[in-house]
Amino acid sequence: MLERIAAALEIDAPALFSTQSYPKPETGAMDRFQERVLNDLAQLIAYRAAKIIREPPPDSAPGTSNGPTMV
Repeated sequence: MLERIAAALEIDAPALFSTQSYPKPETGAMDRFQERVLNDLAQLIAYRAAKIIREPPPDSAPGTSNGPTMV
């Protein structure tokens, strides 16, 4: 994730921990970074949702379920 942040800011990953000043990134770099983060979050949410749907309920006896479990 740090490598992606550094790439979006157009700097080397170790520079994230530096106190030096760097030139302003090119126009649109932050927009591309935000798009990548949102895409990663959407993929993660879709993966977790699919996993929850495939998991059997905690107690499969009728009438004993307390609803879905959030993971």
